[in-house]
Amino acid sequence: MTASQLNEDPDVNHPPMPADRKLSFSVVITNYNYGKFLPEAIDSALNQSLTPLEIIVVDDGSTDDSCDVVATRYGQHPLLKLVRQSNRGQLAAFQTGIASVRGDIVALLDADDIWEPHYLERVAEVYARAPSPDFVYTNMSFFGARSGTVLTDQRAGDLGLSVLLGAFNTIWQGAPTSGNSLRRELAVRLTRLPDTIIEAWRTRADDCIVCGADILGARKYHLPEALVRYRTHEQNAWLGKKQDPVASLRHWMRVETMLEHYRQTIGANRRWLRFVKHEFRTKTAPGYREFGVYWDLVGMSDLSLIKRIEARAAIFAHFIGFKYRKNR
Repeated sequence: MTASQLNEDPDVNHPPMPADRKLSFSVVITNYNYGKFLPEAIDSALNQSLTPLEIIVVDDGSTDDSCDVVATRYGQHPLLKLVRQSNRGQLAAFQTGIASVRGDIVALLDADDIWEPHYLERVAEVYARAPSPDFVYTNMSFFGARSGTVLTDQRAGDLGLSVLLGAFNTIWQGAPTSGNSLRRELAVRLTRLPDTIIEAWRTRADDCIVCGADILGARKYHLPEALVRYRTHEQNAWLGKKQDPVASLRHWMRVETMLEHYRQTIGANRRWLRFVKHEFRTKTAPGYREFGVYWDLVGMSDLSLIKRIEARAAIFAHFIGFKYRKNR
């Protein structure tokens, strides 16, 4: 990869859509034993101000009445398709649903969450901008056992590229499943994974989508409006649950295995850190945390002392320039 590719890769910077061409959205709802919540999720997708092209419900081997609920309430609905598979976990369900989508954009929705009526319309407005992003995520509001907003420390707007950030010092840049949407081509690449990784991510598979997208070169955009309602209840896979040290360590080990797969997919190695200053310049509104991480990434590179000084000077100049323009 060259420095110019970080800014000009055709898979990252999409041309604006023609005026007479509108993006189509495929909704992928993954479900496992959430029959009591599933109709609300489906209805929230059906009642969008921007009608999706299709809604694919992937049932991951539920043992409750989920499939009967879908067949009874939506069996004749022209937009809805039910796909059943044996229980393999959330990442496998993502893979199954994404493999059959026809839309330009894949919008993910958990079976226990609810979209606000204008969710797809607001997201579509972001994708229609130039430069157009590859991945858009929104804020979310808790409901049920908790209240408030989910994302409290995420920078809003165009996040630029984060290939090196994702590969060498991961910062979470995304939302839980139901707040994430991404271009179909990116979704397919992200779920083109070996069975060992698929099997490891039975829950919390949004980690793979969010972190992998950075490494694969997605240009992300964060829409700070709380356009998704995130249900909190006793069956949430991780929210509010204290993990023992063994479970926590196992999780971070599988995270590292997943990240290494994506690093190998693009061939990332320490030599890529020569482009740290170029990637940082894609950040239109860098925060202090990003500034510190990119500063440290220069120190991890194989650049000479002079080149490291030059790279850090460039990072500092871009950061201070943004702060100056912001405060004028």
